[in-house]
Amino acid sequence: MVYDVNVAPISPKMGIQILDFLSQLGYYKTAEGIDDFECTTRMIDFIAEKVKSEISSLTSFEKVDLGIALMIIPIPPALELANKCLQHISEAGFKSACLDLITLTGNFEKFGNNLFKLIDGSNFAIEIIARYLHPIAGKMENTVNEFQNKFQDITDQISLDMYGKVLQIVEEYRLEELWRNIGCRNIELTTCGEKGRFGPSLESCISTYNSDWSKNKKFFYVSPHRKGIQKIRIYKNGSYKIKAWGAGNYTGTGSGMNFT
Repeated sequence: MVYDVNVAPISPKMGIQILDFLSQLGYYKTAEGIDDFECTTRMIDFIAEKVKSEISSLTSFEKVDLGIALMIIPIPPALELANKCLQHISEAGFKSACLDLITLTGNFEKFGNNLFKLIDGSNFAIEIIARYLHPIAGKMENTVNEFQNKFQDITDQISLDMYGKVLQIVEEYRLEELWRNIGCRNIELTTCGEKGRFGPSLESCISTYNSDWSKNKKFFYVSPHRKGIQKIRIYKNGSYKIKAWGAGNYTGTGSGMNFT
């Protein structure tokens, strides 16, 4: 390993594994540090420079993967590298890459077996999060859930720092998955039996529709202050056909406007 570090190119994924290993040998000596770990510090700085030189050649997806992984390593150079990876990634690009990571790892089920292997070109850099969690999650029944929570913590912090808001990417994926499981193809919103100027309440709508989507406030909601205005959120990209009728035209008899 010593020979390779000195003479061979270091891939970013190999580099973060070496940084993770070196960070456990001793403290990283900062400018104001009182502990002398000069040798460890020099090695970390050397590897960090090697990784930094390779970042520009990565795809946006690979930069996001690497940037998230680096956030778990508790040394200043790792944070600097993470910032370097993510500095030109748009909000949409970051969100898309995170959702791809969740999908490609089966919502992190890939990391639930506590078996560690070398992170190479065929694996994702975020696997290093599983190594970090192992001393804690190894004693728990649901290690995948711990990984999901840590991934969410990291991506929430990144999105807040970079875009000024928490994107809640993991939560959105969970809702998309729930929506797919519900399997809705046709949804019809009605007056739920109400007549006149005031529309139905949320309770009335839930009772009338009696469906999984209407019972979940993430998907469907009626404000108690604006009865009759039914809000539905579709957690799946696609093309949709919408048919709407104005008052008095539910049966298509002509008194109200309609459009498709």
